[in-house]
Amino acid sequence: MAMISNFFNNIFSIPFGKIIYQATFYLLAFQALFSALMVVTLRNLVHNVLFLASTMLMVAGLFLFLDAEFLAMVQIFLYVGGITVLFLFAIMLTSGISDKKLVLTNKMRLPAGILMISLFSTVLLLVFQTKFPVTAGNLSVGDVTNSIGVSLLSKYVLPFEIVSILLLMALIGSILLAKEEK
Repeated sequence: MAMISNFFNNIFSIPFGKIIYQATFYLLAFQALFSALMVVTLRNLVHNVLFLASTMLMVAGLFLFLDAEFLAMVQIFLYVGGITVLFLFAIMLTSGISDKKLVLTNKMRLPAGILMISLFSTVLLLVFQTKFPVTAGNLSVGDVTNSIGVSLLSKYVLPFEIVSILLLMALIGSILLAKEEK
């Protein structure tokens, strides 16, 4: 009986918070990689968009692990909510996408594979050879969302307004393009 109680005492002495934290991180990272892989390998465009939304949600979860709540919410609202819906509308409104005679083969698989392996190995080599210094001066202290808001409306107000005008022009242009001629 003492052996069983010692066994349970040893199990419960492990910091379960840290284990759950790491397991959740690895689960989010695996799901993000799996969804990204499914985006580039599936042939059904609607399924691709849904896996893209899953990838973006997992990246938002990883932002939460970095204590970047603002970026996580922007990721969810802008990319998952906006871009995914935009892609779905574009797929549904495009004629000929569901045509059965549409050829989806590519004869450039071998050169693309060779290029992919060479670029991936180059990036991997650069990542492992580069020393990334981490200094405490680059990290913000306090509320990240507040500091981003203050920066956007004080130091970066001109680029912020230029981007807003550019987005407004894109919105007006898309309305004019979508409007039927009478």
